[in-house]
Amino acid sequence: MHYSDEFIRRNYAGCLILVAILFGGTTKQGIWSDSLLYVLAIPAVIIGFSNFFQSRLGALARGFCIAIIVILAAQFLPIDMVKNLPEYQTTNGGSHFLTTVPSRSFNLIITSIALLGFFLYLTILSEESLQSLIKFVFIGVALNALITVIQLSFDTKIVISGLLPYTIRMGTFQNENHFASLSYLVIPFLAWRFLLMRWNPVLYATAGLFLAGLQFAVGARAGMVISAGLFLFCFIWAITHKKSFAVKVVTFTVGVAFVGYLYLTQESSSLIDTSSRDYYFLKSWDIATKNWLTGTGLGSFFSIWPIHEDTATLGETYITHVHNDYIELFLEIGISFFILVAMFIVLIARNGPTNEFTQAASISIFSIMVHSFVDFPLRTMAISMVFILSIAIILTKPEEVGGREKKKVKKRSRKIAG
Repeated sequence: MHYSDEFIRRNYAGCLILVAILFGGTTKQGIWSDSLLYVLAIPAVIIGFSNFFQSRLGALARGFCIAIIVILAAQFLPIDMVKNLPEYQTTNGGSHFLTTVPSRSFNLIITSIALLGFFLYLTILSEESLQSLIKFVFIGVALNALITVIQLSFDTKIVISGLLPYTIRMGTFQNENHFASLSYLVIPFLAWRFLLMRWNPVLYATAGLFLAGLQFAVGARAGMVISAGLFLFCFIWAITHKKSFAVKVVTFTVGVAFVGYLYLTQESSSLIDTSSRDYYFLKSWDIATKNWLTGTGLGSFFSIWPIHEDTATLGETYITHVHNDYIELFLEIGISFFILVAMFIVLIARNGPTNEFTQAASISIFSIMVHSFVDFPLRTMAISMVFILSIAIILTKPEEVGGREKKKVKKRSRKIAG
């Protein structure tokens, strides 16, 4: 049986996404499950970068990718520009890079290159293939839901140790809040598939409410409430997609306000514990502003935080992330982070409204960007891979059918005219 290149590439990308959802549910670094994913992604990375200028990306999107590569490479410039960390001593004794933590930066650079290469690989796939990849996301979420149900049927503690290089608390995720992030990513695509592509509100309601119910069952009550709010918002978006632009704007504004209200309500009712996070945010922001130009180095928060933490908060436990990806990345790479964010927002705002499929991807991206204000979901490969897929859906330009043939005809006509 003959299989086309597109068929093979599509299913290869889908398998990578599925493996990431099943084995990439932790924020730990240097573990075999993530390394396995990096190895499996090598062909995608090679193909993606080798076809950088053949991908269906616009000029700004290509500039965005180049900016990311420049920032990653800059971490190992042989200069020391960190001036506001007098207490910090590098382990190598004398050699200095722009980053204060070369080993952790190198690890994150590998992760970033793998994700960027996978993104570029996705941009050479057809729109039909990108739509087909959503099925793999659904399968991954369904398997996680099944594992969670099995966990609930045995013990209310819902903890599995020894199976993966991290403790499983929900599905194959170490953190139930990060599984909630996966729900935020998938619910808009459920609405696209079961309300827009094929009208099946019963299946949409069953899948969406089941995901919200699972989060309540494992104790992620905030995730349950926000998922339910997003579920309702996506339903309203789907049934009004043929309305005028003004109606869509009003719907979107009301929906965002509603989800924001739910979040603030749950925060004030102690479903979301932010009692200590305010301190982390303010302290980290202070460190970041003192090193605003270049940051302290990609992945350096883990090493920088202990030397600045107040003695009053010292204890047996310690934090490894700020629980705010924006502040943490500003602290680590400096002002260049906000340049990247500005470019990213422009790209999504310009290309997101193109059609129903890109709109669903935009809602997914918006949901994770909001969640990143109070957590670090994108530090897990499972969330990052689906997030990358959503970006590729938005930024990949539609194929120009017959574009090359038209150019050839024009060239021939010019020769004849000449």
